[in-house]
Amino acid sequence: MGPFAPIAFADVEHPCAQQSPLRAYRFIPPATPPLFARRKRQQSHVSSFHAHDIWTAHSISKACVSYQYFGDAADKWGKTYVYYAPIRSSDWTIAIVFPEEKLFDDLNRLTLEAATIGGIGLLAALPIVLLIGSSISRPLCALAQANERIAQGALDVPLPTLNRGDEVGLLTDSFAAMQSALRQYIDQLQAATAAKERLESELRIARDIQMSILPRPLPLEAQRTFALCATLVPAREVSGDFYDFFMLAADRLYLVIADVSGKGVPSALFAVATKSLIKAKAHDRFDPAAILTEVNAELAADNPSNMFITVFCGVLDTRSGELIYTNAGHNPPILLGTDGRARWVKSQPQVLLGVMDGVCYRSDRANLLPGERLVLYTDGLTEAKNGQDELFREARLLAALESSPRQELGGLLAGVLGQVVTFVGAAPQADDMTLLAIEYRGYMAPVRTEIGPSDASSAH
Repeated sequence: MGPFAPIAFADVEHPCAQQSPLRAYRFIPPATPPLFARRKRQQSHVSSFHAHDIWTAHSISKACVSYQYFGDAADKWGKTYVYYAPIRSSDWTIAIVFPEEKLFDDLNRLTLEAATIGGIGLLAALPIVLLIGSSISRPLCALAQANERIAQGALDVPLPTLNRGDEVGLLTDSFAAMQSALRQYIDQLQAATAAKERLESELRIARDIQMSILPRPLPLEAQRTFALCATLVPAREVSGDFYDFFMLAADRLYLVIADVSGKGVPSALFAVATKSLIKAKAHDRFDPAAILTEVNAELAADNPSNMFITVFCGVLDTRSGELIYTNAGHNPPILLGTDGRARWVKSQPQVLLGVMDGVCYRSDRANLLPGERLVLYTDGLTEAKNGQDELFREARLLAALESSPRQELGGLLAGVLGQVVTFVGAAPQADDMTLLAIEYRGYMAPVRTEIGPSDASSAH
């Protein structure tokens, strides 16, 4: 037998019936593609046949219902495919039978050839792929190792040299540029840190110097008629505020408090210069107006930075309690009476020091009674802000002083500062805060003790 199924002629009385009898078969070796044909009501005789080489009546009945049928036609060919269709001009149905092996022979051969060629190509390309991957991975591994050492602080580690214009070369160039920029940044940071440390050290030294030039407590023998206390809290390392007090004579106490515009080193230098000028001009002079007039002339004549300073300057007669004072644009002092009530000490409005030359300042007078306290301050207290941008203001300062009027002076000033700090909270300190308080006790004549003959002899 050839590759196709034989031609079979069948005469089926009712082929579409489920029990249609198959009357006769005859097998002929095919010279052309095999055909299976059926003709209605035509008898034929089959000379010989084998059971495994024919279709059953049931299969033929299916052929009358559909145009396609797929099934096992014979064990000899294995699985076969049948295509059939009726001939419209006759009662015949024609069918073509193809063994599966022959039908897919070319396709299977093509698939095998393609798989073989693909496998050979894959095996041939594998060394090339490994070579290309190695050429990419090797420099990346070297670059990763170098960057790991750079991350550990070794900024001088050489990066791998790659003369290639692909992405790996661009990545290497980028890392080299980053390494150079990082090295420069570290050098600049170290230089800036060293400069900052030097500056901070110098500012600490300047702060210590500035605090050291503030007046020391007066001798106890000079404080028989008064008690005095002062404190200064800088907003930065150095302060633009200052205070001073010293005895001009046995019964004259000089007082001054000042606030320079701005903060920081320039204000501190201007404050030191002003303090030195005031102390130099105040020697043996009891009129604060004359002192400030001369100091202002010195400051205004040589003030290229156009800085200015507010000053309250006073001279207290410790015998009588008379206070002669001049207020050059400073906050008005507060007088805390023996009844615990606080009130302002009024003065004439006058120009700040250093603003203009040729200003003549005037003095005012007040009398302190025994037990009364005079409190001087700078605007760093009244203008202190909290987190809601609210100012402490003068009213709170008066209330803070009246809350403990008879407390000793150190405790009084500490209480005021504590209330300011509580009001401000976590907000940063915006300005220097300075307080100076003096309590007038009244004049007490020194007690002279007569020395008897026995005491005199024992003294010798």
